[in-house]
Formats: sequence, structure tokens, C-alpha cells
Amino acid sequence: MTTVVTQVTPQDRVSPAGYGLRRRLGRSLVALGASLLAGGFTPALAQAAERIELTFGALGLSIEMKSLEDFVATGEISDELEFYTRFLTPDQLAQVRSALTDRLDINLLAVSQFFNAPQGETILRRLAQVIRTGRNLQSVPALRAAIVRSAADPEGLTPLNLLRYYPTPSMRVDLAQALSLWRQIEETTIHQDQATTAVETAFVAQAGSPITPPPFELRQPGPYATAKTNRVIQPRDRRPFAADLYWPLAATGDRPVVVISHGLGSDRRTYGYLGEHLASHGFIAILLEHPGSDSRYIQALINGEASEAADPREFISRPADVRDILNELETNPQAPGGFTGAIDLDRTAVVGQSFGGYTALASAGAPLNFKRLKTDCASDDLFWNTSLLLQCRALVVRPTPDTDYLSLQDARVKAVVAISPITSSLFGREGIAQLQVPTAILSASNDPIALPLSEQLRPFAQMSIADKYLLVLRGGTHFSTLGATGDETVQLPASLVGPRPDLARDYTKAFITAFLKRYLGNDHTMANHLTPQWANSVSQPELPLYLLSQLSIEQLPRPVAHKPTKNSRWIANRHRPDQPIQAR
Repeated sequence: MTTVVTQVTPQDRVSPAGYGLRRRLGRSLVALGASLLAGGFTPALAQAAERIELTFGALGLSIEMKSLEDFVATGEISDELEFYTRFLTPDQLAQVRSALTDRLDINLLAVSQFFNAPQGETILRRLAQVIRTGRNLQSVPALRAAIVRSAADPEGLTPLNLLRYYPTPSMRVDLAQALSLWRQIEETTIHQDQATTAVETAFVAQAGSPITPPPFELRQPGPYATAKTNRVIQPRDRRPFAADLYWPLAATGDRPVVVISHGLGSDRRTYGYLGEHLASHGFIAILLEHPGSDSRYIQALINGEASEAADPREFISRPADVRDILNELETNPQAPGGFTGAIDLDRTAVVGQSFGGYTALASAGAPLNFKRLKTDCASDDLFWNTSLLLQCRALVVRPTPDTDYLSLQDARVKAVVAISPITSSLFGREGIAQLQVPTAILSASNDPIALPLSEQLRPFAQMSIADKYLLVLRGGTHFSTLGATGDETVQLPASLVGPRPDLARDYTKAFITAFLKRYLGNDHTMANHLTPQWANSVSQPELPLYLLSQLSIEQLPRPVAHKPTKNSRWIANRHRPDQPIQAR
């Protein structure tokens, strides 16, 4: 075991810059696997498409690729193109011309690896229903080749290059399939907006007048200087993992514990700002690093050393990491010098973001719902609800075909905070209703990865507990609350960063501190910080904040129903082992 101690005073706090993702649903599929570092090599050009055939039912039309290329390069409209462009205004024509060269900078190796992974291949299978070979065959390899070759072109991955590099002399675009896909995506987006409006309406009805002056002091550091230690835990039957621990120095008495679980592709430093903040307010904060789904694992995927975005065993291993770090503290506290209190493991909370939100809720008592997963993963929903591409991989760790539920609860967990969690199929209504500890859900209205309606709002309404809270950042994104570590595996352009991540982190620090003081510290004076009135008082126009303790299913839009397809069943079964996978 390695232990490193660093003293941090209240005047010497970490204030990391934030990063985020400002995407709407129409581009979320690209954001999942293609927002990776630029670079790569350029392969030699092989067979490429020369003609595009557009079909709509029995109707078929054809365009030469050169006509499209000339239009993009010079604006010249050939006689062939004129038939189509006469229905567009000059502004619409300009938009089409610009869109055809809209470049997405991605790493060639990264995009190749992602689209060979189960999640990426599922996306390709759906897109292959729209873009087909000249013989009207769905070809995942052809589409993958077009994407990779386009990414290798000096002009980058653009719609025009994607068409240009399709590796058959002609290609077909099924306009009926494309229109159906677009309508489904648009319908889902509209439902997300309607859900945000429903939350806003409920909030306005409950908020009342703002509190004067606004009680926003909990965003500031608490009275304790902190110390940071590091541990490496080696369970007997699983892979090792590391943890950073923040301690409140000079704190006396029994101190509650907060375990923080990062999301996919992050690490234990991502919420270092929150761990240090909570320690300054008297909590022992433990930040885990989950090796099968952290930044190093994503780098391994990029390097060709991993076969998918996350090891499916992480669905078991992550809650096991929570259990094992608590067991380690019980048998080997190793507190730093200056810590005069005691560790109270029976007052533990788990905080997690995205995949870490799943970890937190599973540790708190929501069981894995394999019955729901089996149903949902046979639906086309997992094309535009990108979180299902990850959720459905949990079927790989189903112990037996007859196992409907699997509990990963740790009884020491007495409260839970889930930030942008993925929940809809992993738990379902039946699983989320089994939570019996105080629960807070943080959601962001512009999250295209973990869709707010299905992943946070509807599950919140399905909870049966009395002590529950829903905090919504209007205009926030999936990554609004994350802190930067300085060497992220995936660097997002500034244009994709959501509004005021610094304010999002302030909201997060203040609310979570109040929630934990109330339910781990039994401080009833914190109740005023957990009300719509509090949110109304501290909310800023750049990033409006809503807070509810009640929201009914009837107030939310009805679910969008999609039919199962053969392609959508594929991801749940790919690479399924003959024997159940154990926690790693």
C-alpha cells in the first residue's frame, strides 16, 4: 500500500477549470465515440463511390458524386443537381453546402477502434439501414471503411467525404429510412424539451419568493484544513484499484464518510474539487478510480488494447470497489497526522456521476434489473439514447439466464447522490423503487448522453421514498459539474463546453454539502438549503437552477415507443461468454 500526505489549508484550495459537452441529441452519437483527439495517417485511396442513388419506396433518383463535389467547391449547380435544388431557397442551399463540409476532428485510430467495439458497431448497423451498397445491401464493413477513410483525409470526417469514400462504385441512400430515423430523433428531442418545461412549471409552482439574502455560503470552503492521502487496494479476487482520501484535520468525534465514483473515461481526480470541499466541511471524502472504465481504459481503447468502451465486469466491480474501500478503512484506517476524529462507516454516502451514478445507486440498494435490460436492449431506443449502448452491456454479467435481479447493496450506505446517472434499463421502475435511503438526483437539461427524461426525471418520479430531491441545471450538460485534471484523455473544443461550468460546480458543492450535512450529520438547519426557495435564491440567469422534492409521472411526457429490431438486439449478445463473468 502506498500512502502520500499533502497538507492543504483553507486558503490554498483547488479551483479547477471545467469542461463539458454542449450537444443536442442529433449529434450525440458522434459525441459518444468520435469526440477524440485529432491525428493519424492517410491511407491510399482504394475503390470509392462515383454515384449516389436516392430511393424513396419505389422512386429512385441518381446523382454523380462529381456534381456534388463541384457544388461544394464552387457553388456551381449542374443540370443533374438543378432538379433537386430548385426546391430550396438560396439560404437553404448555402446551409446544405456548408453542412456537407462540416468537419469533425477525430483521431483516426480512436474512431477505428470505437467502431469495431460493440457500441460503435451497433451505431453502424442502424446507419447501414440508411446508407447501403449499390446492390441495396446493408454493409457495416463498407460504412466503417468510409468513416475511417474519411477521418484519414486531410479535410477530415465530413458528410461529403463519408459519401466520397464509400467503398463501392455506387451507394444507395434510403430516404424513407433516413426520414424515419430523423423523425424519431426529433421526437425524442421534443420530449426532452417538454420534460424540462414540466420541471420548470412544477418548480415555479413550488418556489415562492427568493430567500434574502440568498444562503449560498456552502459553496465556500468549510472551517477545516484538509490532508490528502492515497491508497492502492488489492482485493483477493479482483483487480486492484486506487483511491484518494481527503481528511478534515482537527475534526473531533465520529466523522461521516463520502465515497465519490467517477464516470466513464474519468478518474479519481475529476471530482477532487468536491472531495476537498467536503473534507473542509468535516467529511472524510474517498475518491475511487475504477480501472475498467477510467481514463486509462479509454486510452487503451484508443491504442487498440481494449475491445470496447468499458469492461462489462465494471457493473459488478464498481459497487464492489465501494464495499472494499469501506472494508479497508475498517481494518486499516491509517489516518494522517492531525486528524483527531474517528471514522464512522455506518454513516456513509456515495456520490457518483454518469456510470458513477449507477455505482452510487446500486450501492445504495437499487438492484440490477436484468429482466428490464433484456426487454429494453431489444429496442431501437439504444440508437439515440446513447447511454443504452453502455447499459445493455450489463447483460453480459447476468449470473444465470433465470436471474432477474441482482443486489449489490452495501448496508453502510445511508444516503446517495447521483449526478447525470444512467438508470432507465439498469434498474427500471422495479429497481429504482427499492431505494430506501435519502436520495438526490442531479440532472442537466442539455445532456445528450444520459437523456434527462428517461435516465433521471422519470426514475425520480418512480421513487417511493419520502426524502428525495431533484436538482436540474437548465442549459447544463453531461459534463457541467466535472473538474479538469489537466491531462484529460479526451479534450473537448471550447465550442462544446456548456455555460458556466464554474457556477455548475458551485451549485454542486453547495447542494451536496447541505444534503450530506442533513442526512449524514443529522443537521436539521440544512433543511432550508434543500428547498425550491433556496434554488430560486441562488439561481443565476446564465445557468438556471431548479430543485424539487416531488414530481409525478403524470407531469412528464409519455415514453416514446419504438419497435424492436434484429440490429438492436445485437449489442446485448455480442461477445457474451459461455460462462458468467465474475467481478474483476
